[in-house]
Amino acid sequence: MNKKRYLIRIFIIFTFICMFSVINFVQTVDAGFDGIVSNDIDGLIEFEGENKAANDWAENKYKEWHNLLTSEEEEALKNYTDENYIELNKYLRSTKGNLSNELLKETQNESINMIDRALKKTETGTPIMVYRRVTGGELGIKFEDGSLYDVQEGNKINREKFSYLSKKLKGMIKTEYGYLSTSLSNVFGPEHSKRPIIIKIKLPEGINAAYLGSLSKWPEENEMLVARGFTYKVEGISIIVDKGKEYIQLNAKGILK
Repeated sequence: MNKKRYLIRIFIIFTFICMFSVINFVQTVDAGFDGIVSNDIDGLIEFEGENKAANDWAENKYKEWHNLLTSEEEEALKNYTDENYIELNKYLRSTKGNLSNELLKETQNESINMIDRALKKTETGTPIMVYRRVTGGELGIKFEDGSLYDVQEGNKINREKFSYLSKKLKGMIKTEYGYLSTSLSNVFGPEHSKRPIIIKIKLPEGINAAYLGSLSKWPEENEMLVARGFTYKVEGISIIVDKGKEYIQLNAKGILK
């Protein structure tokens, strides 16, 4: 009798474990899009090199946000993706995000306020992995010859420079006073691919960021625009190889304020 009860208990426990595993797996699948499977216990959305999957998911996810935008907000976002981003971000970085009262800055302030207003209409509902290509100069690090690559082997990262970067950047906490242009995919066009550093950033749940998609002048870039004032921490640094060429990858995590 005792043996029978023991076997029944074992069967119940086994059944419970199986049910829990199935439920947990189902929760990682986005019911609205068959191609997206989360690979993280916190529901992280990540596409890596899947450009089309990223666009399909994001266009559906941010459709409602697009519909909430005014024509002025749409225009401000479109202009930002054209050439306006250079001027606006240079201005915001120089003032650490503070808007000037100068008359000459009135047009820029208006654009910034429109973009701010647009991004405040949405926030990330789950952690999302995004990518950004930069140079050492954009992270405050410059070398005399202006390159991170080895003089003799042009496709390889110079190990001494990598060691220096590792010491400087690992653990760094950086606040972006301008807007942060990122991509849902780690596949970049020829121009962006010239930049030797890839920042892989995990955006946390609850930050103001939106997929521009068709609102962008360059929709193929799969741009996720993050609101100004975003802070992230570099948690790791490594050398990766893509199509025979080495790049430096920073693994970073966004900090929710």
